[in-house]
Order: sequence, then structure tokens, then C-alpha cells
Amino acid sequence: MRVSGQDLDDLYPLLGLTLPPSPPYRLDGRLRRNGDHWRYDGFKGVVGDSDLTGDVQVDVSGKRPVFNAQLLSRRLDLDDLAGFLGASPSTGGGETANARQQKQAAERAAGSRLLPDTPYDLEKLNAMDADVRWRAQKIHAPRLPMIDDMDAHLLLEAGLLRLEPLNFGVAGGDVRSTIRMDARQAPIDTRAKIAVRGVELPRLFAQAELAQGATGSIGGDIAVHGRGNSVAAILGSADGDVGLGMGRGRISNLIMELAGLDIAESLKFLLTDDRQIPIRCAFADFGVKDGLMTSRALAFDSTDTIIVGEGTINLKDERLDLLLRPRPKDRSILSLRSPLRVGGTFKDPSFRPDMAALGLRGRSPWRWAPSPRRPPCWPPSRPARAKTAIAAAGTRADPTVSRPSRVASACDVALQLFQLQLLVGDDRLDQVADGNHADNLPALDHRQVADAPLGHQLHAR
Repeated sequence: MRVSGQDLDDLYPLLGLTLPPSPPYRLDGRLRRNGDHWRYDGFKGVVGDSDLTGDVQVDVSGKRPVFNAQLLSRRLDLDDLAGFLGASPSTGGGETANARQQKQAAERAAGSRLLPDTPYDLEKLNAMDADVRWRAQKIHAPRLPMIDDMDAHLLLEAGLLRLEPLNFGVAGGDVRSTIRMDARQAPIDTRAKIAVRGVELPRLFAQAELAQGATGSIGGDIAVHGRGNSVAAILGSADGDVGLGMGRGRISNLIMELAGLDIAESLKFLLTDDRQIPIRCAFADFGVKDGLMTSRALAFDSTDTIIVGEGTINLKDERLDLLLRPRPKDRSILSLRSPLRVGGTFKDPSFRPDMAALGLRGRSPWRWAPSPRRPPCWPPSRPARAKTAIAAAGTRADPTVSRPSRVASACDVALQLFQLQLLVGDDRLDQVADGNHADNLPALDHRQVADAPLGHQLHAR
């Protein structure tokens, strides 16, 4: 039996089956019936720009239809899953979408929001039970080429939807998720746990020249809880924790020089050859409260530059407000040493030097000068969380990256530098970054520093 249509969601009034909105579809398989049990076996076809094969069983003998399916896509176009999120598939050249989705996509493109705000239909989520396993061997996502494959298991029972698991292969690693959406009453109560493991740094770069020679692995954990009937509403009310980290690796020096606004070095590498520099560690730890992500620890340490950061990411208003403070470790005469401001919206982000901070220094921006003292950029009670995120990355040793001799690991160097910053301020941190290797730092016990109140720490030093 061949079936086709503009949207799988249109089958709900006809069959009572809750299927997600989809692009146009064409399927061909064998339909069989045995009393209240229906089977659609060995079907093959396409949904949007994705191939789809599998077997479906529907039992209509109970209070609610029970939908069971085993599905396989050898090539899944990622935007064909947009209906699960309340969004529309891509409508550019070569993309498949129906007229309603094209209109919705045009309206969203003209708007200022990025997160999907189309509400889920609670009536439909309570109208059917389901057990669906869907595997995709290859993901087609031009904007996210690092996504490799997918393994999803969806369970729906009496309005309680669970994705156990929703796993994506990403850049040689895994992003493993369990998601629970309780639609038995409004608003939908959603909990998500996401584990990032072994994501390879070089595969995250879109430009091959930046990825060449880069090494490193990223890991971490995300746990959020929100209430709302759309993805935007759920994230806009979310509470939880976000932690990502990276251990030792290597990265393009050009990236670091540009991040540090080291004009002389950047121009040299732009006109000649790039080189690789060791990364000691990097981590980002955010607390989430009512849709506002606030940094608790944000840092990147390489042999060329230390970057510490602070700020917020507003999931409700979709706005960015992050300040990154690069501290190049060489004394290039053209190093601006200006903080970098990441602002704007999710849809239209901006990344620019904070020129106001330069003006406040009262000196020429083209010469080195220690910056004024400022409040600590992260609370001193979070080093353990940063180390946990770095451990989740699952990095392997890089024999070309030297390790400090007076601390337990490369990450301890960065943690000690940031704790030293809390005690002595930016002036001496600049001197440490420019004139002293981390090996020469006194061995600080970060647990003792973290456990003491900040005022006592300053008094003690």
C-alpha cells in the first residue's frame, strides 16, 4: 500500500495517531490487519529529504491506540526532525517543505527569535501510547557537519513522554540524553540530562585549515528542569547546571592570537604560516535559574594566552552578555589586551572588543599596561565542578604538551592562576601571565582557598 501526503500530522483526524509535523512524505509497504491489530511491514520511502524504512504496528483494542515502530534512516536530513521541536524544516534551495511550513519559515526568518515557540498539543500527547526506536546511520546537517548519527527510543504512555535515550554521535564522540516530558497537565514539566563525552576538538571547526593539527577532547554534563508548552517556554523557565570541559590538547595559534587581539602575531600568521600551541585546559560552568545562565567558572589556558570570562546567557530573552578577558603571555608591543564582549541575541550575536574598557585605562592601547583591579570573575567554590567536566572529556595524553612540575595536572595551573587572581587582582595576574611561567607559581591548595570566605582569603594574603 502506497501512502503520501504533505504532513504526517494530518493523519491525526483520520487515524487518531499522534505523529509529529513533517515535510511531504511518500511510503510504500505491506498493510495487514488482524482484528484490532494493524501492521505496516517492510515499508520504504522518504519523509522530506530523509529516507525511511521500517515496520509499524498499531493496536486499537484499548482505551488509546498503541503505536509501535522500528525505523531506520540511512541518511537523515536533520532539519526533517524540526517538527519534534515545534519548528519548521529548512526551505532553501533543494529542501523539501509544504506550503504551510514555507510560510512559517518565512515568518520566523523575519522575526528576532531563534528558539521554537510553537506550543505542543497536549490533547494529542494524551491521545496515544507509543514505543518507537529510530536509528539514523548518517546525519546530513550542513550547518552542523560534526553530527554523525542518531539513536532514539521514544516512549509515550498516558501523556508521559520519555526519550530514553536520545543519542547523537558528534565529532567522533557522543552526546547522550534522557528527556522526560510530563504532558498530563499544563504546562508540560520537562527534565533533561545530557552527557557529552569524547567530542573531538578538530572536528568542531568548519574551516579545515583551523582544524589541521588540532587535538583535544571535550566532555561535560547538562541537567535542566523547565515548565512550558514549547521549547522556548521550557528553556525560558529552566533551572539546572551546565558544565563543559577540555583537558590537554592543541589548537591553531592563529585562533588564540585573534582571541587575544595580538595584532602583530595575527598579521604574521595570516600572511605566512600558522602553528599549533598546547592547550592546558578549558572549562565552562554555568548555573541556570529561571532561564538565566550565569557563569560560575569560565576559563581557557594555553601556553600563549589565558582567557578568563564571566557573564550571562538569557534563555528567556535569547540574549548574550559575556565578557572574555584575554591575557597573552608574550609582550608583543601591539597586543591590545582588551576584553572581548560577546553580546547580541541568539539569532544575531556580536563579538567585539570592549573599547570602553580600553578607554578606562587612561593609556595608549598600543602598549602593555596592567589592567585595574576588578571583582573575581567566578566564585572560589567551584574548582571541583570544573575538574569533573574536564574529566568527562576523556582526553588522552599528548606527549608534546609539557606538564607543570609543581602541580598535579595542567588544569591545576589554570585553577591556581584564577585563585591567585582572586587574591591579588589583575595587576599581578598580568605580570604572571607575561613574565612568569606557571611552573614558578607557589603551590596553592585550591581546597583551602575555596573553603575560606573571600574576605578571610584577602586578609590572610
